[in-house]
Amino acid sequence: MNDFPDFSANGYKIIRELGHNRAGGRVTYLAVDQQRQESVAIKQFQFATSGSDWSAYRAVEREIEVLQQLNHPGIPKYLNSFETADGFCMVQEYKDAQSLAVPRSFEADEVKELAIAALNILVYLQTRTPLVIHRDIKPENILVSDLLTLYLVDFGFAKLGSEDVAMSSMVKGTMGFMPPEQLLNRQLSAASDLYGLGATLICLLTGTRSVAIAELVDDDYRIQFKHLMPKVSWRWIEWLETMVQPHPDSRFPDAATALAALEPIYVVRTPEVHLSKTHFTATASTLGEQITHTLSIRNPVPDTRLQGKWQVAPHRQDPPHSPDAHAWISFSPAHFKNNNRLDTKIIIDTRQLRANQTYKRELLLENNGIPNPIRIPVEITTAPIPISTQKLPYSSLGLLFLAAGVGGMLALHSIATPIAIALSGFLAWAGLSKLAGKQGFVVKFLLTSVATTLIAAIAGFTLGMAAGASLMGSWATAGTLAATAVTGVALILAASGITKEFGLQIATALSLLTAASGISCGIALQLGFWTPLLIAAAALTGVPVIGVMVWLPIRRSRLKAKYRRSEQHLIAP
Repeated sequence: MNDFPDFSANGYKIIRELGHNRAGGRVTYLAVDQQRQESVAIKQFQFATSGSDWSAYRAVEREIEVLQQLNHPGIPKYLNSFETADGFCMVQEYKDAQSLAVPRSFEADEVKELAIAALNILVYLQTRTPLVIHRDIKPENILVSDLLTLYLVDFGFAKLGSEDVAMSSMVKGTMGFMPPEQLLNRQLSAASDLYGLGATLICLLTGTRSVAIAELVDDDYRIQFKHLMPKVSWRWIEWLETMVQPHPDSRFPDAATALAALEPIYVVRTPEVHLSKTHFTATASTLGEQITHTLSIRNPVPDTRLQGKWQVAPHRQDPPHSPDAHAWISFSPAHFKNNNRLDTKIIIDTRQLRANQTYKRELLLENNGIPNPIRIPVEITTAPIPISTQKLPYSSLGLLFLAAGVGGMLALHSIATPIAIALSGFLAWAGLSKLAGKQGFVVKFLLTSVATTLIAAIAGFTLGMAAGASLMGSWATAGTLAATAVTGVALILAASGITKEFGLQIATALSLLTAASGISCGIALQLGFWTPLLIAAAALTGVPVIGVMVWLPIRRSRLKAKYRRSEQHLIAP
């Protein structure tokens, strides 16, 4: 036994209940027309039930009046009606389909099919004379079969013609699916039903229950849903936004226009990310330099909108930071929405990094094209330590030493003592005078005079050692002159090279000491034995030069160590 009412006197046998609205006193049954042996849907309005309203009978009359004028496969036909002891029954075609209020999952392409089907029904209604405005389009009033056949039901709030949709004494419809003009009881139009359909489609695409649609509506009566639909094309989103615009003039004017705009839209296209570089390296030329690198992002897929944001992958050496505020890497813009192409500036601030180090990090590009972020390796080399490398011109000093040594050897066999002294002094004066060219007259005079005297003394000492030596002929004289000239030129070149690094005074001293050391060694080699005087001369001239060569790298190492200690507070590689 069951508690179903007995409609056999009216020619119908109830099979089961399809749905009910107890508060409104309405129950829908699946029944069989016993005469035709066809399935029908019987909607019983129990006006005598506690809590129901007999005035709702006017809505039933309106629905019957509207349905009798309609003939569309997407609208179940009106078949019959009869009174009962406690109310009224309306008989319609039975459609084996569930309402969209029943939780189901639809793909975006399937939702587009349903939208086209619903719009075709609205086009039919809006081309009637007078036009028909449903006024209560929502998931509960749209039935969809397993084959995605769509039916629009419940025309109890429908209005015929523009005069009938004017202001009335009571707002009718469902909150969240009524357009603002209906909520405010203002004039409706062909654009009014589009709002309810758009809201219904948004519920399907975002998985929002119809009773929770208000959670997506902001203070301006705009439905905010884009953040819940990252994988569909921007044109599909824009179409939906137009459907649910609060002001009717901002919507499509009618269903035919909305349908024409929807049909060519691809709804499931996914944007792609094409980067101008998949990794990049950069080297700073100065300490604290800000390096800016431009990376181009391109989305080649039409009708899609690429959205994303930049972040830096966590690294154990970097200080804690939020995803949008890295210690020394930033982006402009960090967030983006782009259809085709976008240039992003990657800004590297090396002020917090240690000198002469290589930093390897990973950039993360999160986007709506793929589920996982794109990883972009970055390699940054900071500027060298700000400690200059002072190098002696070893080649010039070596040449000077050899030339002076040969000159010392040849001078022992020469008779051109006055010429050698004069030429050496002249070359020294000429070279050192050039080096001191930017100095004042007094400084220049003192430097060149002292240098001339020293070289003359060295030459005199060298040639004095040859006072008792035998004559070697004219070739020895020529050799001495040549050796003296080479020594002077080498002295000038060496002093010029050293001056760039150490200044004029140190350059002069090193050049003269090197020349004197070479002459001492040359004389010693020529005489074949080391006298105490020669040993002292070689030591006094050679040891300072060797000391400078050893001291330079030691000094640089100490300065580097001191600088590294000052970098302890900076970020490590």
